[in-house]
Amino acid sequence: MVKNIFSKGLQRIIGQIRYRPTLSSFDNVPVIAGELEKEFEEWQASKHDDVVLYSPSKKKYLQVTSDVITYINEIETDTDELIKYLKKAFEKNIKSSAVREVRRIGVRNTQILKCAFSYQEIVDLFYRKFYSQEKKLKSISVDTPRDVVFVLDGVKNDFWNHVQIGPVKKQEAINSFKATIEADSKVITGESNLFIDVDVFQSKNLNKENAIEKIQQAIKENLKIVKEYIDFLNP
Repeated sequence: MVKNIFSKGLQRIIGQIRYRPTLSSFDNVPVIAGELEKEFEEWQASKHDDVVLYSPSKKKYLQVTSDVITYINEIETDTDELIKYLKKAFEKNIKSSAVREVRRIGVRNTQILKCAFSYQEIVDLFYRKFYSQEKKLKSISVDTPRDVVFVLDGVKNDFWNHVQIGPVKKQEAINSFKATIEADSKVITGESNLFIDVDVFQSKNLNKENAIEKIQQAIKENLKIVKEYIDFLNP
């Protein structure tokens, strides 16, 4: 049985749909946001066509603008709620604003995982898993690795993905998380943590009919990538 050396720390999930604005979409943002206002605690508007609905206690928000809808949750990876709010806002936009052209969909998953190993042990494990097979690399500059990060851009199952993963100490973990609503720093208790950030997106072959389905597929792809990297790092 594989021992899981990682446990929950901080986490955030973001879902987004970008589309070509219409003249109606500039005017209808407050109307669309107003229909969803009762489901959040607060709202703010930096301008007429940019309204944010948010719940500080639940650390989640929904931003509706003339050309983008964004959902963020910084407490849990609630993909059902992500789909619920993107679908509600997007379908209202299609109906009331005649939006036709979808330019990009994406799902981003950022996590800080606490680690049962010491910081140096997780650095050594990480280096061994990702880099130690390249003997020439080790001979150039490393006898003992002090820190390490893995970054990869790729295409998988018709989705682009950007992956960044590496060990982080406590303050670096909090800084790397870049909380939209202030992060609960008490959650991160030690100096040994893993930062993982996976963005899965698509910008071609999109339309108003398939945008929500593509978001659902991007969610599955994102969660799969995150899980498989974590499984790969477990000794």
